[in-house]
Amino acid sequence: MIIITVFPQGIEGLFKAIRSLVAKGKTVIIITHKLKEVLRISDDITVMKEGRVTGYLSAAETNEAELARLMVGREVMLQVEKLPCNPGETVLSVNNLSVKDNKDILRVKDASFDIRGGEILGISGVAGSGQKELIQAIIGLCSPEAGAELFIDGISLSNKSIADRRKMGMGYVAQDRNKVGTNREGAIWETAIMGYHLLQDMVGKFIINYKEVNRFTNDIVIDYAVKTENINNKVRTLSGGNVQKLLVGREFSQDKRLLIIEDPTRGIDVGAIEFIWKKIIEIAASGVAILLVSHDLNEIMQLSDRCLVMYNGELYPVTAENLHDERAIGLLMLGGAACEAKS
Repeated sequence: MIIITVFPQGIEGLFKAIRSLVAKGKTVIIITHKLKEVLRISDDITVMKEGRVTGYLSAAETNEAELARLMVGREVMLQVEKLPCNPGETVLSVNNLSVKDNKDILRVKDASFDIRGGEILGISGVAGSGQKELIQAIIGLCSPEAGAELFIDGISLSNKSIADRRKMGMGYVAQDRNKVGTNREGAIWETAIMGYHLLQDMVGKFIINYKEVNRFTNDIVIDYAVKTENINNKVRTLSGGNVQKLLVGREFSQDKRLLIIEDPTRGIDVGAIEFIWKKIIEIAASGVAILLVSHDLNEIMQLSDRCLVMYNGELYPVTAENLHDERAIGLLMLGGAACEAKS
C-alpha cells in the first residue's frame, strides 16, 4: 500500500514535474478525486460516475461545484458547516508516550496530548513521521516505552488488551482497510460485526443470533450506501470505496466514547466524503472524542477543532490562527519552524 501525503509544497513539486513532461511533448493522464488539483493542472477533464462518462469539460470553463455534481449526480457541499466546539471532560489522555518500531528505532518521541468529549483533534504529517506507531500504541497493537501513561476517562490503559479497550469505549477506523480493518475473504456481515459482537452478545458459544447480525449489517449497508447485492458476499467483491464505507459504518454505528480515525475518506468519491464528514461532525457534537489522523490536509483543516503536526516522531501544535492556513501547516509537516511551533 502506498500513501501519498497531500501538502502544498509537495503538490507544487509534483505539478512542476508534470508541467515539465508536458513541455517536452508528453501526454499526462491524472486519475483523482481531488477537485482543486484537477482544476489547477488539467487542460481537459473527463468526469465518470458508476462506469459512465457524465461530462467532458475544459478546466478553464468549469469549477469544483460542477465537477462534484457530475461525479455524484446532485449538488455536493464542498465546505463543511461546523459549529464551534464546546468540549466536555477529558476522554483520552496521553502522557510521555514514546514508541519504537520493530527495528528498535524510536518513532514516537515523548508525545503528550488530551482529547475532550465533543472535540476533534487532527494530526497531520508526512507519511512515516510516526503517526502509525502513535496510533498502534493507543489502540494496543504495540507496547510503548517505559514511562508512558495512557488513560480513557481516567482509567489507565496499562496492560489492557485491544478487546478491553474496545469495551472501554474505543473505536478504530484503520488506515489499511484490507489487512487490518476487514477480512477480505469473509462475508460482509462478518466484517460488519467485528468487535461489536462481543459487546452485544450476537455470538454465543455455539449459536449466532443471525436476526440481530442481519439487522445491524443491513443498517450499515443502507445508512452508508454500501453497494452490494447480498451481505453474505465476500468483502473482496466490494470496490475499495465500498469497503471503506463498510469499515467506517461499523465503527460509527456503535456508541463509543473515543473514535480513532485514520484516513476515513481515502479512495471514495466527493459525495461519500461529504456524507462521512457530516457523520464525523455529528458524532463529535454528541460528545464523542475524536482523534483524526489524515494524510489529506484539507480534511484535517475542514474537520479539526485543534491540530497537531507530527514531524520526525514529535508533535507540534498548530496555532488557532494557522488552523486553516495550508501553507503554514505544510511548512510544519516539512520540519520548518519546528522549534518555534514547539515553544
